[in-house]
Amino acid sequence: MSDNCILSFAGRVEIGQKVIDNLNKIEKYNETSIEATLKRFSSFDGEKVSFLICFYDNNECKLFKWEIHNPLNFEYGNYFSLGSGKNVLADINSKFINEILESEIDFEQKGAALSFYYNQKLIHKSGNELSKVGVGGCFFSFCLDKNGVKPQKDTVILKGEINKRNKHIQFRLITQAYRKGLFFIYSAVSGAKRILINPHNCSSKILNSLSKSATNVLEENGFDLFDIWDLKNVENMEIHFEYDNIPSHFQSCKPGEFLSSGKNQNEAFYNKKMEILIHDLISQAR
Repeated sequence: MSDNCILSFAGRVEIGQKVIDNLNKIEKYNETSIEATLKRFSSFDGEKVSFLICFYDNNECKLFKWEIHNPLNFEYGNYFSLGSGKNVLADINSKFINEILESEIDFEQKGAALSFYYNQKLIHKSGNELSKVGVGGCFFSFCLDKNGVKPQKDTVILKGEINKRNKHIQFRLITQAYRKGLFFIYSAVSGAKRILINPHNCSSKILNSLSKSATNVLEENGFDLFDIWDLKNVENMEIHFEYDNIPSHFQSCKPGEFLSSGKNQNEAFYNKKMEILIHDLISQAR
């Protein structure tokens, strides 16, 4: 929403949009201005739309949960969940979450790691194949500190599939990145390249032009699509398996540390370090 405030919600989009529109009118985000704006809302016929709002106020970040059916109540704290998946998130060990948050990796990678482990919990609890419950979906996360809002770093998902004839493993890629209010997702699994728009953080110039000629508009505004979907900037890696109880894995990395791309942008080559990592994961299933 701004350099010092981020928001997410679960529930009807029309209501969420109305709340966001009113919050966008605030000149300076702090506890007083945010609460005063939200208190003016009334219940929408019993609709239960829940919001998580985090903002930087004076010398600290504050996080609270707010629900539109009870607009006078503000629940401040360090750890909340909402939406249809909150029962899954509640099963994740809080000590494990704290270990991630207290680790030495930077904020942009911590959010990606938390998203990854939540996704894994969802998969294990549902008992479905990864492709049916989220691999290839959009699991972006954001963080906030005194320097402003930061999106997670470019991430590549490797979907491991075994060839039962020759026992070889092949990995199909899904890459995701965030640039200036636009989410870029490329899936070699489905063959789809998608660009999702966050209208509140995308410039009006780009928004007004995208409907005419999306590719040209992006190039004119400094977006290098090959570079975005390539592996040169990837600093997070997720390895997902769908067989033999092989554990999935999240890895922060340097660009090119494990993977390099082929000439046609659809292929990926992994080095010896990647082979060792995969071998270690497979050995854990035995």
